[in-house]
Amino acid sequence: DDVHKIIRPIFMKIPVSIVSGFLGAGKTTLIRQFLQQDGGAHKTWIIENDFGEIGLDAAILKGKGATIRELTNGCICCTLAGDFETSLRSILLEHDVEQIIIEPSGVALLSDIIKACTSPSLKGLLRLASAVTVVDARQCELYLRNFGEFYRDQLRYSDRIFLTHADQIETLYGAIDAIQWENDHAWIYEESADRLHLPSLLFPDEVNPSQCEGGCPQAVATGEVLAEHSHDHSHTQHDHTGPFTELTLTAATPLPKAVWEKKIRRLIATCGPQLLRLKGVVPAAEGNVEFQFAGQTLFFQVTTLAAAGIMLIGTSLDEATIRRIWED
Repeated sequence: DDVHKIIRPIFMKIPVSIVSGFLGAGKTTLIRQFLQQDGGAHKTWIIENDFGEIGLDAAILKGKGATIRELTNGCICCTLAGDFETSLRSILLEHDVEQIIIEPSGVALLSDIIKACTSPSLKGLLRLASAVTVVDARQCELYLRNFGEFYRDQLRYSDRIFLTHADQIETLYGAIDAIQWENDHAWIYEESADRLHLPSLLFPDEVNPSQCEGGCPQAVATGEVLAEHSHDHSHTQHDHTGPFTELTLTAATPLPKAVWEKKIRRLIATCGPQLLRLKGVVPAAEGNVEFQFAGQTLFFQVTTLAAAGIMLIGTSLDEATIRRIWED
């Protein structure tokens, strides 16, 4: 039996919010905005999961008012499922915590994370406060066509959907229609995160499930929506070796920022649409530089984050060509 190092009333369950979303949708940005609004008012723990070896998102969130537990080089809904449950139980039983945020990797199945959080071994320790999905409105319809199972799962099992890049009207309404086709019960927010009160949206007051009918978003937290869906998402089907590939590139020698930018733009152009996500920090003469690429948009800036290299995620990536460009 577990030895409870933290004494809580037996009826007190710790609220958990899952913040899911496809690669580069804006999950970490939403969590960072949440922490800013929360202002340290609660003892928050974050379980941060990165599909690749480099945990950039955890580094970004450190020092923002929460304690970070990092799980990298796999996905907490399959290859790291055991580590995930162990970490979650450890936080719940051994630490002084008031709320937990789980940020799965961009290719995780939200349904599997919900199942893990509502498993018999954890059910008495936590309550699932919300199952959130962050969606890049520009890419929504394209990703639905190209990555059906993964993308639909994140939409179907969420109770709150936050749209990023919702200022582009030409893609916004198509994204909303596509989302509502997959999920007609979730709240959809097209406002920017800084205009929403995220603490009350990620951690709403507990609702009696018997008061909810059909469209009540809280149904996800009770497992009712899971029971209604008949899709089979067993771990034997959830194989990250296909279609997604992860590649990590190390960077030990400082180069001018302009040289790094040229290399990364060349990588992006060479990989084409097969490259879905690129992120990391490299050492430069001007100081370490953070690069972020998603949704066909490249962002970079000088940063105080440690230089750990660059991670690429995509489909059918040509590793030999990528490494040749990187080492050139």
